[in-house]
Amino acid sequence: MRLKNRGASENLNSRDIPGAQPRVWAKNEVNKPDYTTNNCDILGSGPRQLHFALEKPEFNLSTEGIKKSAPCAW
Repeated sequence: MRLKNRGASENLNSRDIPGAQPRVWAKNEVNKPDYTTNNCDILGSGPRQLHFALEKPEFNLSTEGIKKSAPCAW
């Protein structure tokens, strides 16, 4: 059983060598809105609803008409 955990290996690390890391010329944050997949402001540009909801009750899994099928509190 090991008692100590080894940390990260520094053998192949080049952080301490100047010029070994690539320079990043771009900014980390760009102050620009993301319009890649947003077209909700254009009327008719989105998909329309395929199946419309019907205003009728569903009784296919209901057990209200069967006596003693509901739990009793007393």
